Amino acid sequence: MLGIKLSDVEYDLLNSRKDLHWYCGKCENKVLKSIHLDKEIEQKLENFWAKVEDRLAQFNHDVDSVTQSTNAKIQSLEVILTEMRTDMNKNKHEAYGQEMKAVQAKVDALNKELERVNARFGEIDVSLQKTVEKQQINFRDIMKDQLEQEM
Repeated sequence: MLGIKLSDVEYDLLNSRKDLHWYCGKCENKVLKSIHLDKEIEQKLENFWAKVEDRLAQFNHDVDSVTQSTNAKIQSLEVILTEMRTDMNKNKHEAYGQEMKAVQAKVDALNKELERVNARFGEIDVSLQKTVEKQQINFRDIMKDQLEQEM
């Protein structure tokens, strides 16, 4: 095949002109196929990133929801704890033992709730990491298949 020796500047100039057709028939097919493949890859990338962004948005929404729920429970427990402390100070000598048990039970319940929330955050993080890794592998396979088909 005969090659045309063009400098980068000359090549860029010819390519910049949309009204100038200068490829030979054999080259034109390869160029058009390459352009088509680039557009397909770009579309697949856009779809992939849209899915990743959607999953990330859902993950953020889930985290926000869990955080809001947990904060509400914590605030509720803080109010209860404050009320209990106030009552305990009023009746300190009479009900010291019973109040301490109740406070300890609330603290234990709060600790269990915090452990559950932390476990859920861990599950969500692991799930998101697995999803992202799977998508990366799927994307890598798509790219590999495309390249093998082109060769």
